Amino acid sequence: MGSPSDSGKQSDIELSHLGEYAVKGEIYMITLCFTLLTFSVQHAPEKSEMIECTVWVQVLGWGLLAISGVLGLLILRIVSRRFAVLLGKKAFEESLKADSAYNTQKRIHFGNMYDDFDDRLRQRNNVIWKLQMLGLVVGILCLAVSRIADYLYS
Repeated sequence: MGSPSDSGKQSDIELSHLGEYAVKGEIYMITLCFTLLTFSVQHAPEKSEMIECTVWVQVLGWGLLAISGVLGLLILRIVSRRFAVLLGKKAFEESLKADSAYNTQKRIHFGNMYDDFDDRLRQRNNVIWKLQMLGLVVGILCLAVSRIADYLYS
């Protein structure tokens, strides 16, 4: 059986792998957004062949896909900021181990400061992620509806 510190190291490794998968998944979503946007713009029917309403639905879909992609880039920026905060907290905790005479109140204050900042970043990330998914799904639906309506009514 391993010591408690071994289980802490193992959970750090597991969190590291989960973080890598989260970043890879976000890169996949950004790629999907911009690929769908590019493909739909390149293969858009000519305006003269389309019904006026479907033109606006298609433009809305393009806009939503673009916004979704930009929000994905923002999520990656927040992930890198959270990583920097966690590295700073870990470095701070390591420096405290070396100085055992350090004031306990200051130790608690700085630990709470790092935790508060990380919580704010996590909450912002969750809101942006929901908006990104909404933009992606509604954008795809707008493009599908405009193409189907154009096909049926032209």
